[in-house]
Parts: sequence; C-alpha cells; structure tokens
Amino acid sequence: TEKPDNWAHHLKVGEAVVKAIARRNGAKYINQQSASLYPASGDSADWAHDVLGLTDSYTFELRPDEYSSYGFELPPEQILPTGQENVDGLLALIDNIEYNNMKENALEDVEFF
Repeated sequence: TEKPDNWAHHLKVGEAVVKAIARRNGAKYINQQSASLYPASGDSADWAHDVLGLTDSYTFELRPDEYSSYGFELPPEQILPTGQENVDGLLALIDNIEYNNMKENALEDVEFF
C-alpha cells in the first residue's frame, strides 16, 4: 500500500492515540494504515484525505480484537471501558492533528444524499 507524503506525521498521531488508549485500561490498539486491516474499495478516511485534502483522517477499530470470540458484540462489562479509552484516544488525536484547510471548493461536486 502506498504511503502518503505525511507518513511520519500519521505515525506520530497514531502512536499518541495508542498510548492514550493504553493508559486508561491497558488495552493494546495497533497504529496501522486502514488499508492493511482488510480489503475494501475505500472508506471515509480515504475520502476525507484524498477528496477533501484533510491531512488527518482516521478510522478507529474498537474492541474486541480479531482473536476474540465476541465478534463485533462486546460483553456489557467491556462497553464502558471501550468508550472511555477511545475518548482518551480521541483527545490525543485532537492534540496532535494538523489544522489545515480543505481543498478549495472540495465539496462543490459532492452529493451527500
């Protein structure tokens, strides 16, 4: 998968998010390009980066990990900790993003609904 020009920035932001999440409950998240998770023809993070020109566009994959027997349905006792750790991660992301503007007229030809 091709890496963007600002790859070092994405690594820095991702690592800040992963560390913030781990500090809450010890959960181990992985900082990786979403294209390496599973095959997809594109996602909203790609669209925001490529079409709108936003430097920082990310996807959070929540618990459980791929080795869990829960699938995408968390046991009730994991819901609140998952939310708490991801708020911490989001706050770390906000502290580390680049505040850049979208491409001029980026939304001009976009149909939302």
